[in-house]
Amino acid sequence: MVLEGAPSSDNIFYRLCPSVLLVPLVVLATIATIIASQSIITGAFSMTRQAIQLGWLPRLHITQTSAEGYGQIYVGSINWLLMLVTLGLTVGFGKSDNLASAYGIAVSATMLMTSALLFIAMREIWGWSLVAAGAIAGVFMLVDAAFFVANFAKVAQGGYVPLVLAALVYGVMLIWHLGATAVSARLQDAVMPVGAFMARIAEASIPRVPGTAVFLTCRRSWCGTSSTTAHCTKECSS
Repeated sequence: MVLEGAPSSDNIFYRLCPSVLLVPLVVLATIATIIASQSIITGAFSMTRQAIQLGWLPRLHITQTSAEGYGQIYVGSINWLLMLVTLGLTVGFGKSDNLASAYGIAVSATMLMTSALLFIAMREIWGWSLVAAGAIAGVFMLVDAAFFVANFAKVAQGGYVPLVLAALVYGVMLIWHLGATAVSARLQDAVMPVGAFMARIAEASIPRVPGTAVFLTCRRSWCGTSSTTAHCTKECSS
């Protein structure tokens, strides 16, 4: 359409369809957006819990919403944060056309990182050779890198937004991880050997109830509350 001289000032994507199908196409795009948003929310909850378990985020309140599905969780703080950021982007950019640069940077960077993770999965999980994994993942990374570099030219036109948000999130994760690592190292210096601990218990003549044990853990605070806590209890006591 552009080569034929059609005007390109408006959205060319919607000009590709007949006018009679424009409204159905908008409805379809809206439904696809809703589905994608639900995937993002669910993924954010799952990645938050994994980051907490790996020591990269502070302990947040996580609610287990299903007795059957371990992955069906709700993280209220993340949900509200996503809402505030979404509203801020909507008000700040004003219209979807202004989001093009930010969207391009976010999508191309995600594709590039996904290809890098594919290479790691091929090597570490599937046991592929370096040549085979590098050849296949390299093709994807080459294409993704081309898209990312092309979109990187639009950083000043709004592409800096996802980069700034990603830097903020990573900054919080890095600071917490370094702090947690320092605290863990400090605690290891004061750890009492099991033999010395048992001898101390014996010397103090502390009454013990047969069949009863106490497990000390710091994970109970973020397991959340639910009518069924089977998964939560298992995770907390591990």
